[in-house]
Amino acid sequence: MGSAINPGIAGAGNVGAEDRLEYTVIGDGVNIVARLEEFSRGFGNINEANPSGIRNAVLVEVRLPVQLQGKWERVKIYALGGNRKVTVGRSKAMRRAFKGKVWAGMGLLLLCGLAGGGRVPEVQVVESDFHRRPLRDPKRPGYQHLSKDVRVDTGACAYALRYCVSVPPDRQDRVEPVEGYIGMPGPSSENWYHSGFLFLDLNGRDLGTTPLESMRVTETGRRAIVDYVWDAPEARVRVRFLARAGDTKLFTEIAWEPKVALQSVRLRLTCYPSFFTAWHRREGNRTVQTPAHTFHQGETADLDPQQDWWLVYYDTVFDPARGEGRGPCALLFRPEEIAGGQVKVGSYPVHTTLTVRPEVRWVHLLFWDFTGRDNETALAQMRRYAEENRRQLAACDFLNRRVREFDLSAARAEVEELLSAAAGTEKFAEQLGGLHRRLGELLSALRPPSPEKGPSPIRAEEEFLRRLAEREELLWELKFHVLLHD
Repeated sequence: MGSAINPGIAGAGNVGAEDRLEYTVIGDGVNIVARLEEFSRGFGNINEANPSGIRNAVLVEVRLPVQLQGKWERVKIYALGGNRKVTVGRSKAMRRAFKGKVWAGMGLLLLCGLAGGGRVPEVQVVESDFHRRPLRDPKRPGYQHLSKDVRVDTGACAYALRYCVSVPPDRQDRVEPVEGYIGMPGPSSENWYHSGFLFLDLNGRDLGTTPLESMRVTETGRRAIVDYVWDAPEARVRVRFLARAGDTKLFTEIAWEPKVALQSVRLRLTCYPSFFTAWHRREGNRTVQTPAHTFHQGETADLDPQQDWWLVYYDTVFDPARGEGRGPCALLFRPEEIAGGQVKVGSYPVHTTLTVRPEVRWVHLLFWDFTGRDNETALAQMRRYAEENRRQLAACDFLNRRVREFDLSAARAEVEELLSAAAGTEKFAEQLGGLHRRLGELLSALRPPSPEKGPSPIRAEEEFLRRLAEREELLWELKFHVLLHD
């Protein structure tokens, strides 16, 4: 068996149906500790793992950061055991390096993940692995359905995000959207459609026909960021969803780095307001409200970005105030990024199209799912806070926190202090010096972001996070070296 400890916040309670309830705990910290517990099964007693030179003096072993399944950032771990006094290091540099964290155990190996820190409030993140199953579609025999979900719970609203496509049996390098490829199955499967609510067309070609390169949680804490990345023939594209603790809305940035001249960029959005009417063979009455217009079921109308910059989608029949339906959903965009649009209010789905201005290379949006709220409440909230939400979207810093908060001077000073604490650190000095130089070059391209400059360059941020992970791993090797030779 294994055992693990990880600080963090978890939700606990009875989950299930009335006839079958099960007490459980959920949350990002729970996922981490479960993975650490699996990881710990490969270790023996801590004393047997210690190098012979320090076996009797050091009972805590600093292991290198590990890459846990489903986590973007490496997790720092300690292995500990025994019942004697723990010595971490003699020098001031080592005491600062380990921040005075001294642990003792009773012989059972424990892995203590220092990934969450237990800050309050935080966005709780649950990330699944990619999942394949046979596609139940007679028109696509032998196809596989490929999907992955990420759930981000802000404390005020729990959004679920999905990637889903079909994969042909003879071409594993090709994908085909079924109903879509970016879905939102939570808070409700209605509203922003669970199997495909967001589509991007580049020069008339749907991005969803390009295989997804990655879908990752790239930031956690008071904010959570979920990134989808494609390397399409027309452009490298990143769709970034950002959730903030305590907030009910989902910030979205869609950015692209063109490889060819882009003549047209178009967003298509699909929602089923409040209720799946046709699926249940019921008649509803779809309505779309903007600051300037009301569009009714059966209408197809052009949108004026300066007047129709937010939209509330609802159904007057399926309204929680009348005892049926999930509640409305809503969208807000920045008029300066959109050249025009159209809304088609069908009796089942409602389709919205936004045409991007040719000179911009990004789009910023806000999404709401007002599950549990009646139409009147949702409309009143949008009218009252629309201008404030518009300002928040304009001011939102979508740059990854690890890029924004990285202090290159402090990082160099930390390394210099460690290098001076022990002999034989020449290789670390060379490798970390090279990493610091490259991180500095990347920072100049990434900071500061602004509406005029646009979002962070996609490739530069990806390389920065990759290089930063290399630095963190090398830094822990250096700390361990100093621990052994101090």
